[in-house]
Amino acid sequence: MATHSGTRHRTPYESWQEGVDLADSRWHAYDGIIRSTVDRYNAPLVRTSAGYFRLDWKLVKAMAWTETGAARPEWATRPLQIGNSGDPGLRVMLRGEEGSDLIVPPMMNLSFISASRNPRANIEAGVGYLLTKIGEHGYSQRP
Repeated sequence: MATHSGTRHRTPYESWQEGVDLADSRWHAYDGIIRSTVDRYNAPLVRTSAGYFRLDWKLVKAMAWTETGAARPEWATRPLQIGNSGDPGLRVMLRGEEGSDLIVPPMMNLSFISASRNPRANIEAGVGYLLTKIGEHGYSQRP
């Protein structure tokens, strides 16, 4: 896309790619939080869910890099972007809907309230929502 002065504006995707190419230590800031969160979800699910395939923390890291990226201001509060205005994910998690009550360890649910402004809570809620959406729960929703 060219401007009147002949300078090319980058697309959002090109800007994101540039950010990844210039990745610095900020891009690894949440590794510990992501690892511990994934471990806390994996532990009970491995024990109680036949056929559960362990979630790899690097997948969640890749999601954070894709959803936000360290160069954007949202990285400081919502790296997985759950809790954005109009996004149904956080409401599902707070209400324990769609089988999320079967996925989320009880001690995590309390922190979801701050998921739109606290990166740890955002990651915890985002991972829970991911597992909720990909899970097979064997329940039927009420009409």
